[in-house]
Amino acid sequence: MYIKGLLREIYLEPRVVVSAAIEKALETLRERSGLPLEIEHTPGGSECLTWLIPPRWLVEEAYISDGQHKIVDHEHHPLYVPPYSEPFEGWVSREELDRHLFSEPERPAFIPFMVDWELEFRERDWGFSLPDTLRVTLDQDRYYVCIRTRVEEYGDLTTGVCRLPGRSKREILLVTNTCHPGQINDAISGVGVALEVMRRLRDRPDLRWSYRLLLVPEYLGSAAHLDRHMDQVDHFECAMMLKILGNDAPFSLQHSSRGTHRIDRIFAHVLRHGYGAYREEGFREITGNDELFFESQGIDVPCVSLSRCRKITMQDRFFGLFEEYHSSGDEPDRLHEEKLQEAVDLVMAVIEVFEGDVVPIARFKGPINLYRHDLWLDFDKTQGAGERLNRVMALIDGGKSAFDLAEETGMYFNDCLLFLKELSRIGYVEFKEP
Repeated sequence: MYIKGLLREIYLEPRVVVSAAIEKALETLRERSGLPLEIEHTPGGSECLTWLIPPRWLVEEAYISDGQHKIVDHEHHPLYVPPYSEPFEGWVSREELDRHLFSEPERPAFIPFMVDWELEFRERDWGFSLPDTLRVTLDQDRYYVCIRTRVEEYGDLTTGVCRLPGRSKREILLVTNTCHPGQINDAISGVGVALEVMRRLRDRPDLRWSYRLLLVPEYLGSAAHLDRHMDQVDHFECAMMLKILGNDAPFSLQHSSRGTHRIDRIFAHVLRHGYGAYREEGFREITGNDELFFESQGIDVPCVSLSRCRKITMQDRFFGLFEEYHSSGDEPDRLHEEKLQEAVDLVMAVIEVFEGDVVPIARFKGPINLYRHDLWLDFDKTQGAGERLNRVMALIDGGKSAFDLAEETGMYFNDCLLFLKELSRIGYVEFKEP
């Protein structure tokens, strides 16, 4: 699936956390992906866990005019009007207008995303975001402002859910965000990656694990889903948060709070053996997203985060996790299809470990003569390979899995599993599921 093309269809929709645009985007994603995506509705005003779902907010029309031409128009980009802006119409002085304008001199060509207005929807005023290059050209005495917005107190928050059942009732969750209007890498690049992973899993016969994809507005969507399905939380094995995956930067792995769960170890293992340089940090040391809900009191589902976020310093605090972060600069032309597909391949490699891992049971005594069976060094050409194979055989105890053996010996999981399958083929090993 061409991920970038799919995301381009929805990125300019005004996808604030509770909006008709998110439901429209979910319907588009369901149609284009061909996945059995269910859309769940949570009414505005509902209390989910300890969080209140805000009302639905709509922009009917919004612009700034000099009396002859529209200088700023919400139709051209959804970031021009901060989320939950109050309505306002009338002529204002340049001085009064300036008090309601938001721009970033540090990134003068971009429209900033006023994310705080979305999170603190009860503290509202009217306003516009715009590029600083445009703001400094506003030199008339008066301007006409039109902001026609309305709040629907009982509009629904919408989330997308796709389930793929396996032999086990234990579920691995893929979580990603559908909000952040007029931006594509943050956050919907994760949506595209997760959909392609689920498409590949759908076409795979006989899944061992069950999988659940959650396409949710940040924070509130996870709160709503967990509150609705609290009786199913005990089936959740672990979760992965996918976000900011289409930019040209190395992968960043943010561990779960415990840091030692199997999903932590498998992600680190796959990155270490197949993806060169990458960044690895502890829980919420790279970015803060919905892992906060999955690792919370009474839920306790280990959740790692995969992204391509850079390390932030005070010098580049305005640019955030990547250069165009939270701005109109986060556009399709800056998204790399090959990076999105690389993220899909990485997640699939992690899932292959979950799906393919086995516990070997020895049916031999002493060291196996690998020369006799043409197995010596065939599976690992690096220095010390032979000793690693000997070590794998010595560590088989009927409890350690192939992944455990790979980790203890420094082998890549695929190589270790292939070696064990060869031992099974010649009758020296039997397998059971972990």
